[in-house]
Amino acid sequence: SVTVLLFAAALVPAAFAATRSVPSQYSTVQAAINAAASGDTISIANGTYAGPFTVPSAKSSITIAGASNTGTILTASQNQVTMTVNATDVTFKNLTLRNSYTGDNNTSQVLIVNAARCAVRACYLLGRQDTMYARGASSSIYVTGSEIRGTVDFVYGHGRIFVTNSTVRQIRGNGATLGAPATASGQNYGIVFSSCTIATGGTATSGSSYLGRPWGAYGQLAFINCTIGSVIAPVGYINWSGTSNSSTCRFA
Repeated sequence: SVTVLLFAAALVPAAFAATRSVPSQYSTVQAAINAAASGDTISIANGTYAGPFTVPSAKSSITIAGASNTGTILTASQNQVTMTVNATDVTFKNLTLRNSYTGDNNTSQVLIVNAARCAVRACYLLGRQDTMYARGASSSIYVTGSEIRGTVDFVYGHGRIFVTNSTVRQIRGNGATLGAPATASGQNYGIVFSSCTIATGGTATSGSSYLGRPWGAYGQLAFINCTIGSVIAPVGYINWSGTSNSSTCRFA
């Protein structure tokens, strides 16, 4: 009957998630992203792929997965952002995001997230200054089982960032600051490191670095059940020079 046919049609999903392979189906990572539909997985073989890359706002709920987190490398260079995420619910898994620039500036980021619920699982994020940025109060990033490397304010932003069971490495010999929150007033939390290891990247000297400084007046930064290496100075935190942000921020 017509009723049965309509009921059966309602049970059929409107679309099926697909796996889009690089480079066997798509020659570039960006081409696979551009072709993806919501829910798709982009599977990337081992190799080094030159960016920069962008996930447009219409590409929500996609997963970008590498064959291995040391063998699949997405990279960019000076004055480029390796990966910009404008869509919600994007997941990165089992790969390296890298910016190869060896200096320090604020225009060579590894990952900028402009949307909610970006997840980073079993990845390496390799940069220097400003490695990972949650841009805008509505942005949020969840990082687990990963390693983040940088030099100056390299986990920062306005949104919520939760990093757990991961390693954070200061790689500059004379050190600097790790976190730089600019949390919106009234937001329940800013940047949180939980059950993480804070360590040197091999050249940063003992006591040369700080856990963070408040980029914004209401910046919130917390380290919970973390192992803090000797690279961090005993004072822990410092103020953002030229501001009174330390009087209104919340650090723990």
